[in-house]
Amino acid sequence: MDQEIVVWNLILSALVGLTMYLMKSKDEELTRVGKLLNQTREQIARDSVTRTEVDAAFKNLQARIDLVGDRLSDKIDSIKDSGNH
Repeated sequence: MDQEIVVWNLILSALVGLTMYLMKSKDEELTRVGKLLNQTREQIARDSVTRTEVDAAFKNLQARIDLVGDRLSDKIDSIKDSGNH
């Protein structure tokens, strides 16, 4: 009977040890994934464009389009004027 208890204790100890080892490895993996997630967030924040930058670029684009439109209107007017003479 004492031998059965010793075997049972060995089996339980092995199961508890295996469970603890698996929990430790999963905790380490979770920590690693958390660090990678934080790095990814930092990279996204660094590489992302802010609303102010988008607005400034859009205003610059609008100004260039207006300039091209004005030049095109001037060309059309000069063609009309040369055709009328």
